[in-house]
This record gives sequence, structure tokens and C-alpha cells, in this order.
Amino acid sequence: MTATIVSASDAAYFDLLKGLVLSIRDKPQGAGVSISILDVGLNGEQRDWLADQGAVIVEPGWDFDMPPAMNTPGRSHSFRSKRSCDPGESRQGLSPRLSHLFP
Repeated sequence: MTATIVSASDAAYFDLLKGLVLSIRDKPQGAGVSISILDVGLNGEQRDWLADQGAVIVEPGWDFDMPPAMNTPGRSHSFRSKRSCDPGESRQGLSPRLSHLFP
């Protein structure tokens, strides 16, 4: 079984994401772990650092046509573009969305 760690960040929270990545890569077991990142507002330097760490980076975008006038921040995409789970539904129901983003 292979492990993939998925996280998301914008530029303001990059230091926390960087700490996560370093805590994974600092251990021998973490060398082969896949890291997938939802970019919801990272800058170019931050994306480059993540790529150097072997991370796969995607911008989630919208699953439907969004009027340009809405002009919502990028971090909104990760919350609004995934389908909703009702209280009785398993959180694993979101995994098809991840398979779409990280084929």
C-alpha cells in the first residue's frame, strides 16, 4: 500500500504547510510518501519549493461555471467546489474529487 498525504494552503498559511512537508521528509519512511497539495493562493516561490520537495500541486478550480462577477478568493474553491456531505454520509465520499484532481 502506498500513502499519499493531501493538504491545502494559501500564501498566508505556507509556513504551516512547509512544516508538515519537512516533518514528513525528515524521516526515512517519509522519503517515498507522495504529497499532493491543493494550491488555493500560493505564490510562485512557494510552489517552486513544494515542487522541489516532490509534491504534486494543483489549483482546484470550480466544478461548475462560476460567474466572473463573483470574484471569490482562491481558497473558496476548495470549500465550495466539492460536493456536500449530509451528516450521515461518510467523509470518504469526497475521495472521488481527489481522484479527479490528482489522477
